[in-house]
Amino acid sequence: MAYNVVQKIRGKYYLYEVTRADWDPEKKNSVQKRRYIGPCDENGVLEEGRRRTMSAAVPAEQRLHWSKNLGQYHLLTEIAKGCGLDEDLGAAFGEDAAKDILALAIMRITQPGSLRGTEECVQATYLRELLNITKSYSSQRMTEIVRGIGDDVNARKRYCAGRIKDSEAIIFDTTALFSSSKLYEMLEYGRRYKRTGLPQVNMGYVHCVNADAPVYYKLYPGSINDIVTLVNLIKEVRAMGSGAEHAVLDRGFYSESNLRVLYAEGFGFTIPLPSGKDLFKSLISRAIDELDNPENMFRFHGRTEFCVDMTIDIPFKDVVDVSGNAVGTIRALVYQNNDRRKDEIDTLAMRIDSVEIEASMTKWSKDKVSELFSGRNAELRTFFETSEGEDGMIVMTRKRSAISFAMRNAGRMILLTTLTSSPQEVLGTYHLRDSVEKDFETLKDDMESGIEYVRDSVSAEGVMFIQFIATGLRIRMRNLIRNNPRLNRMGIPMILRSLNLMTVSNVNGTLLMSEVTKKQREIFEWFGIGLPSVARSEQPSA
Repeated sequence: MAYNVVQKIRGKYYLYEVTRADWDPEKKNSVQKRRYIGPCDENGVLEEGRRRTMSAAVPAEQRLHWSKNLGQYHLLTEIAKGCGLDEDLGAAFGEDAAKDILALAIMRITQPGSLRGTEECVQATYLRELLNITKSYSSQRMTEIVRGIGDDVNARKRYCAGRIKDSEAIIFDTTALFSSSKLYEMLEYGRRYKRTGLPQVNMGYVHCVNADAPVYYKLYPGSINDIVTLVNLIKEVRAMGSGAEHAVLDRGFYSESNLRVLYAEGFGFTIPLPSGKDLFKSLISRAIDELDNPENMFRFHGRTEFCVDMTIDIPFKDVVDVSGNAVGTIRALVYQNNDRRKDEIDTLAMRIDSVEIEASMTKWSKDKVSELFSGRNAELRTFFETSEGEDGMIVMTRKRSAISFAMRNAGRMILLTTLTSSPQEVLGTYHLRDSVEKDFETLKDDMESGIEYVRDSVSAEGVMFIQFIATGLRIRMRNLIRNNPRLNRMGIPMILRSLNLMTVSNVNGTLLMSEVTKKQREIFEWFGIGLPSVARSEQPSA
């Protein structure tokens, strides 16, 4: 039986008639015999100029009713099933709502546009059929879905509780979401108002280390500070059944108040010591003679690291643990990476040289000096004394002690930790933050744009939960890619583009898949996912 297929070539779509498909036993795939019909759109509708002349050439029994994207949507739905995401959403929200949440999360990965145009985007995909969804995503229904998710606080907590229960160690982070919307009542003026001029919402984020997946988030009014947010996050993950007793934090959490809270709550931690602290300078001085000792050398992710392991007096007085016992010491791990140290010193020298050259060509004035040290050069301001030269140009004199201090810190890091595992294991745990922070920044950007035009906090919570699910699914996909070198060479964007060319077409009530290329077949094999299959026939649909 002959049928039509749509093929995309250099951004344009063309319609072909497949007259025969023979099996090639050597290549182990089918070889199609095709006849070119003419240019068309992505759904197989011929261009106006060709429609009249070609319609008679295509018999009625071979007419194409629609063609939809299949490949990337089959991949993402199968990944969701493989990690139990569909089941966890179903247990928390019910089957119908879970399907909607998963469908919208997948669309946020493949087509991250406005939620208002969801129905138009979904119509071009086979996602509705894959998830057995019968209802539309009209603007009115989208409002109902988003508000329903946002209003069901208990369902969102049930979902997060199911994901967080097996966590052993967790990564905490907080950020501020800024918006000019006057419709969202949780927006308040926070401590960053002078810098942004916008009210904010604070968000706490929890990532499970052993599962390498986001497990919880919580929004707080913009006036709530980080200490309160940290305490609330610890209490809430425990209330949801998490057995985690260790938190991996970034240097922004280092403060006397936060460390006291962590000890008092019985929560262990790993946190970098900010390089601007006097304690950092003191510990580098104590460790510097041992940082090149071969006994302290190990390989980590293909690079050489040195580490000096020491126990120091805790830098705050009267700290007590959860039992009320005094805490007197803490473990400090001083790391040095010589490759990174060289790169950071080279970069510092290049930036210093660049700003000096620019200054030598700029006439003196306070405004010009301020302009010189604006943007990414702001941190260089502490390295120079500036004055007016005899020729009226800016003259800069290097501050030896400030630059020496920056060079001294290059390629070095100090982790304060309650862990007793090896320096390699502690560093590995902390390095998980690298990818988590990137995911968190993506989530923040998507959420920030999502709350710009919401009418209330209920709708905002619904939009953010959908994006939270999308982030978790994308991370799961990324982790599968990391574990396969062949997938890792491609990356998520290329994988999705390759699979986007796989379509399913309705030819007079019969469903026919496009030819599966070798690359598409390999992608599914590398993910451990079978090729998609579709029902062979159905009634024609618009």
